[in-house]
Amino acid sequence: MLELKNIYKSFAANSPHVLSDISYALPSGKFFGLLGPSGCGKTTLLRAIAGLDHPSKGDITMDGSAWFRSQDNSCLAPEKRNVGFLFQSYALWPHMSVAQNVAFPLKMKKLPSNEINTQVSQMLSKVGLGGFEDRVPSSLSGGQQQRVALARALIQKPKLLLLDEPLSNLDASLRDSMREEIKRLHLEFKMTSIIVTHDWKDAEQLCDQVVVLNQGCIEQSGSPAEIKAAPKSEFVKKIVY
Repeated sequence: MLELKNIYKSFAANSPHVLSDISYALPSGKFFGLLGPSGCGKTTLLRAIAGLDHPSKGDITMDGSAWFRSQDNSCLAPEKRNVGFLFQSYALWPHMSVAQNVAFPLKMKKLPSNEINTQVSQMLSKVGLGGFEDRVPSSLSGGQQQRVALARALIQKPKLLLLDEPLSNLDASLRDSMREEIKRLHLEFKMTSIIVTHDWKDAEQLCDQVVVLNQGCIEQSGSPAEIKAAPKSEFVKKIVY
């Protein structure tokens, strides 16, 4: 279980909080959505979970192990959290081939070359890119680039997959197919997944639980069906409908 307790975040002393008193428990193996408009704090919260940014106050624990604790200013390094992160921009290295991009996390772990090659080949097959090993990112479509980024995030078998607006750069038809692909991989790898999105359709089709953020605070949480049936405010209603 990933647990967030009383998370606050501001980027400068005496500045307004970007996140304010965020507390939420995420059971393992579920798909969660952080939903809200631009500037509501959802990407900041995702980066704090990944260890790429530090809360100003609060605790983050995973399976009882402290990832961040403000009381003694302890913070587990991002590379020790076993988290896969899919950036909105995909963040593929243009000078590397598809295989080299996907292999990068395993090379950082200093795995043997033959083991890396085998795992890369298997992972590319899982995301429908078998035979693309020697291609460069610039030769791929947006959907194919996203699959490469997904393969790179998944190859280290993360306990937690974080997705920052992964569908925002795709057209409508590709969004539909990639939602199905992301959901399939989530179920196949049996991991906990968190997606940041402003699109209710993403949350409704992908997520078991949704947290709606408004100006850094939790406005409402629950299953997509519960939120749609009974939005607690006009803010939530506008997002859902």
